[in-house]
Amino acid sequence: MPTSPLHIPAINYKGRPFDAVTDFGRQTWALIQNDVRTACKDGTVCLHLERLYSTSLPASETATVEECGFVKISPVAGTKVDRDSPLTIVGLGPCLGGTPGEGSPPETPPPDGSPSVSPSPDGAPPEDSVSVSPPSIAPAP
Repeated sequence: MPTSPLHIPAINYKGRPFDAVTDFGRQTWALIQNDVRTACKDGTVCLHLERLYSTSLPASETATVEECGFVKISPVAGTKVDRDSPLTIVGLGPCLGGTPGEGSPPETPPPDGSPSVSPSPDGAPPEDSVSVSPPSIAPAP
């Protein structure tokens, strides 16, 4: 197993989502992992990958990127790092109800399959939520 340092690979999926909730985001994340696996040269993802969504990125970096989209990596491609070093994948946030700098969205969707919704600051349901009451059952005549 190689133990020597490696160079951060060129990873550029500009604008593509890389979240852990949507199918497209998971596909992009798998591509990022594969790029790292190739750079590690031992069949493993030898860097610690982290998602970070930020709302304070320069406009020059986000001009063509929508919310949740890939912007850059840190450290930059070509940087020499030790194995198990962090590699931060930076995207335009907030993403999936996240807050700036929150990092990874949940790895799995909610168990009932409903979309993840952040509660409002006062705890009230979001404006677009629907409350459904169970039907009442009337006694048989």
